[in-house]
Amino acid sequence: MKKARIGLIGTGFMGRAHSICYSMDDRVELTAVSSLEENSGRKFIDEFGYKRFSKDWESLTEDKAIDIIDITAPNFMHAEVAIAASKAGKAVIMEKPLAVSIKEAGKVMETVRENSTLAMYAENRRFAPVFDRCRNIIDAGDIGAVKLFRINELGSGPKHSGWYWNIKKAGGGALIDMGIHGLGLVEWLLGSSIVKVSAMRTPAIGTEETVVTSVTFESGTLGQFVCSWGIQGGLDIRAEIYGSKGTLLVDHSRNVNGLMLYRDKSISVTESRPHRSSTAGWSFPPVDEWNVKGHHREIRHFIDCFLEGITCRSTFEAGYRALQLAHAIYKSAEEGREIEVPSWDIE
Repeated sequence: MKKARIGLIGTGFMGRAHSICYSMDDRVELTAVSSLEENSGRKFIDEFGYKRFSKDWESLTEDKAIDIIDITAPNFMHAEVAIAASKAGKAVIMEKPLAVSIKEAGKVMETVRENSTLAMYAENRRFAPVFDRCRNIIDAGDIGAVKLFRINELGSGPKHSGWYWNIKKAGGGALIDMGIHGLGLVEWLLGSSIVKVSAMRTPAIGTEETVVTSVTFESGTLGQFVCSWGIQGGLDIRAEIYGSKGTLLVDHSRNVNGLMLYRDKSISVTESRPHRSSTAGWSFPPVDEWNVKGHHREIRHFIDCFLEGITCRSTFEAGYRALQLAHAIYKSAEEGREIEVPSWDIE
């Protein structure tokens, strides 16, 4: 049986998530890992069974024994690694964002097209079962015409890596880190392009902490996106979709698990669980996390695409679009006015 040979670049939280998902698929060979942190990288290969470690990520893109480059590295590395991998003839899967700037993202897109690269933007919300079901309900007309959409992407802020707070390395703050998930989901979910954005934001050291955005869709639907790094009490990821004949309410952080835990003392989780504050009292431990959040289905889909020649459900074009929307939101907040956004062909 042919196997997809993986070269993983980045061994943080999402590198672990992807590796857990790869370990569930016997069509995958865990070939090599690269990380800026050598100690954690070597522990990583022991934990997951990768064959080798290299601090030099270029050695993975040049390795003929590797088919796929998986980019879970810090944001500022995304474009450079993706371009090198594409030129080397590798398939590429990459976590958000596509790049730290629109200019960089454009170079990524140009390279991928020139080399006919199989490339997937790893937006896990598109593969979460609950949002798949919502899309089916909307497409079937079960809630009628969607009138109003609202999404929360809230957490306590990243405390595990300092580069998140450096706008040159991250490309932005809470919007690029958390809010971009909703931006990568909603047009696919509703089947309509955002054409206008109007935003406000509150600053943080080096970047923004909270962003509130109102949008207008081509269909006439109105929407609101709220994202923040300044919220305590654990993750709050919710979507509300109001139609002319019905309503969809999604809790993708608390009630989705069906489990509540009470502790009389707080337990620090910030090192291994980004955006989760240390909590006492009631909390909501994840259950079957990588399936519920969509990561397992996302990874399996990409392996299907590679081995069977299937078109990716979430392409780099989708990643470029999410970044385009984010930059329009930044422009709106900076200039204090509504910004028009071009529509696009929704995947």
